[in-house]
Amino acid sequence: MPVMANPVKHPKSGIYYLRIAVPDDLRASIGKREIKKSLNTRNFTEAKQLFAAEYSKVLALFEQHRQQIQLTSKDIEVLATRWLDAELEEMEREGNYSDFLLIDTVVNSPYKPRPLRYSI
Repeated sequence: MPVMANPVKHPKSGIYYLRIAVPDDLRASIGKREIKKSLNTRNFTEAKQLFAAEYSKVLALFEQHRQQIQLTSKDIEVLATRWLDAELEEMEREGNYSDFLLIDTVVNSPYKPRPLRYSI
């Protein structure tokens, strides 16, 4: 039978806090192994009420991270190809290539390239 989550009392200060392990599948996206948060009280009854509110926030955070779209490198490649195809189609249709030419961008840019320090 699973154990009900409860606030944890700090052994020295007596202050209660929330302590929840981050599920393995979310550790990379959250960047932590566990979530700890002080409830700023020494009263167990008050700590239980605060814990319930914080616990629901943490569960919502877990759900939010589970619903995020995880793009693979193949997904990114497909999206970039679709974008490029759409841009090329628009250029062909409108005949405006100057926005996409690097030389034109560099010449008209307020940021001038620095000269090379070493020449061959």
